[in-house]
Amino acid sequence: GYGDRNQVQAGQETEEDVDRVSQQIRDTRQESVNSTRNALRALQEAEESSGRTMTQLGEQSEQLGRIERNLDSAQIHADNAQEKAGELKTVNRSMFAIHIKNPFNSTKKREKELEEAKRKAAEELAQREAIRHEEYQSKQRIDMAMGNGAYGRAQGNTNNYSNNGRGGPGERSAYAFENTAEDDAQENEIDQNLDAMGGYLARLKTSAMTMNQEVNRQNERMTHITSKTDNLHGSVTHNTALLQKI
Repeated sequence: GYGDRNQVQAGQETEEDVDRVSQQIRDTRQESVNSTRNALRALQEAEESSGRTMTQLGEQSEQLGRIERNLDSAQIHADNAQEKAGELKTVNRSMFAIHIKNPFNSTKKREKELEEAKRKAAEELAQREAIRHEEYQSKQRIDMAMGNGAYGRAQGNTNNYSNNGRGGPGERSAYAFENTAEDDAQENEIDQNLDAMGGYLARLKTSAMTMNQEVNRQNERMTHITSKTDNLHGSVTHNTALLQKI
């Protein structure tokens, strides 16, 4: 009768509602898959860019080391030139003076020169060691951030989040419509993509912190290099003026 037709119509509407909601869920799930895929691509590009930046910082650190070594070498030559200029000035004066050598003074002078040579050698060694230490520390920071060290390898494993409490397929099925194999595959891909995104974000955070530390340290080294450059310029200027007076 009339009531039976209403029940049939209501049943059809209910099935249509279920189908509509089910389709909306599938559409939303597909959008989520696409969104996580796009996010993964963006994060991968960001990590590659971070890696290139870290490599450039490593190369820059090596270049700073070469510059500092060259400045130290130039300063040594400038100091030697200053000593030779002083000796030349003394020789020029001695041409017009009568000298009686004092053996005690000669011995003291040789001892003083020997001590000065030892001091300079120790200072040069300390400078070279400091540069090597800076380069080593810089390489360690960059290697670890890029995953070539123990800390970096630990960070590289941060994509194992056990679904971050999202539950596996068995748990999800209790709260969802009947899933097809394709639905389950999409759910799994979303979980895997989210886990991978967590790993990328953790590594990017480590890289950002390392880059900040490395840039700050290199800025300090450049300040030190500027100071050495100023000292070398002063030595060269002094030597030039000294030679002009001879």
